[in-house]
Amino acid sequence: MRRLLLVLTLLAAPALAEPLAVTAEAGRLLGAESEPRPGQEILARGFSGAPMRLVVTAARDAGAPGIRLYELDRPEGGAWCNRGPDGQAAALAIPGHWDERLTWVPPAGPADFHLSCTAGAIGKCVLAGYAPWRGAALGPLLTACVRMFRADYGGDGQSWTRDGMLIAWEDEVVHPGGMGTEMPFEAGWGPGGAVCLAHARVPEVATREAILARYPHLAGDCDAAAARARGALLLNRSQE
Repeated sequence: MRRLLLVLTLLAAPALAEPLAVTAEAGRLLGAESEPRPGQEILARGFSGAPMRLVVTAARDAGAPGIRLYELDRPEGGAWCNRGPDGQAAALAIPGHWDERLTWVPPAGPADFHLSCTAGAIGKCVLAGYAPWRGAALGPLLTACVRMFRADYGGDGQSWTRDGMLIAWEDEVVHPGGMGTEMPFEAGWGPGGAVCLAHARVPEVATREAILARYPHLAGDCDAAAARARGALLLNRSQE
């Protein structure tokens, strides 16, 4: 009798719904026919590339053209993204992926994308205007921006900063002439990291001398003109 009841219970139990496999197009998540609805479980990938199940709780425009924000929960509960300084706990759907040196690689197709939280360096750079789907020049700028935010001087994925450091920056495509003169010049940046270094952002983490010992190609004069001559796409200033 118990065996019969167990069989009947198993037959009556509803089958668990499979998560919706999604792709990304121009920063927007897409299911088979449309954008996932709030409450829908999706199968997507994060920065590591590992598949994960998430529940869409909200979707909205970010205020910048072509940028969508997604609030996502883990199926077991709790937000997938941490809340950033701007109060947001949202994710972006970014076409492409990142290689072992943290360089952005363009997508091979709509299924080649990853989710990134707005509180992290990648999300901050996309929200700053370096959305790679909006122009070919923005892919290298996205990588350079992530290097800059993380103070990844050597372009090897090693960060030399800490949270809460104030920086200002400019480039010739999205933010021309935007870094002002209030803070001292720090570095020029390209997809491979810094091209020269005027001062270390956080000397308590590593002094300029220690960074140059590790990355000697960053030595020499370093101001805006010198950085541009070395091929910098971004220039930044930071507190000393």
